[in-house]
Amino acid sequence: MLFRAVLRFSVILIAGLAVLSGPAVAQQPFWPAFHGPMGDNISSDTGLLTQWPDGGPELVWTAEGIGHGFAGVVIADGVIYTAGNLDEKTVITALDLDGQLLWQAENGEAWTNGPPGTRATPTIDGKRLYHKSPLGQVICLNVETGRKLWSLNILEQFRAENIIWALAESVMIDGDRAICSPGGEDASVVALDKLTGDVVWKTPSTGDKAGYATATLAECQGLRMILAMTGKALIGVRAEDGELLFRHQHETKYGVNATKPLYHDGHVFISSGYGTTGSALLKINVDG
Repeated sequence: MLFRAVLRFSVILIAGLAVLSGPAVAQQPFWPAFHGPMGDNISSDTGLLTQWPDGGPELVWTAEGIGHGFAGVVIADGVIYTAGNLDEKTVITALDLDGQLLWQAENGEAWTNGPPGTRATPTIDGKRLYHKSPLGQVICLNVETGRKLWSLNILEQFRAENIIWALAESVMIDGDRAICSPGGEDASVVALDKLTGDVVWKTPSTGDKAGYATATLAECQGLRMILAMTGKALIGVRAEDGELLFRHQHETKYGVNATKPLYHDGHVFISSGYGTTGSALLKINVDG
């Protein structure tokens, strides 16, 4: 299954780092969110192998009973977290670095249409875990026990319709806020109080349904903004209060904008498939 392969890769990587880095590296592996600590998919680890040994890397362990789907894995404080479909439920799993089960917690019903399985990767922020199910259920759990602290359904709360292959965005943490993109009649992007789930701000609807991509936090010329893909466009909203700053049309067949926007030095790169729009590089100018 997909998750089994993903976990094998992750554990092999951990073992390789421990051997190559040696006793000088005391910190544990840290990859707390989709695309890493900074959301840019860049690792600060050094001393990695430049090629695999003959016969490939050694298989350290495998984990059973964690379900199936498309979620990645995250690692923080010596614990591995992922999510999968189990018995028609969305289930979040915590494992130790030896692959032993620590706890499992449900996050609502599973997505069982084609292709079935979870989508979003859990997000770790201190002692809390955040996850959004394909059906829009956003949950906050205690990382040590899996106890539910709060949950809400963003499709129901913001009057949104699910998309063809179900919501796939991973929750993004910005300070004391959890950022999600419901793409509903009431809001395109929302900021929730990460401690309570209460709505802090919401960006008025652009009329687009949600995309599949995880949002990106960027700062340009002193302006902090959230870059999010809807089903038809890239939008930028002010991180402070959710004000819509711009909307750049980027349509694809079936509304599949699934790639996380890339920000660097005042520029945003977006890319989509299905033989339609393709890629675009945009320059942001802050005026007023």
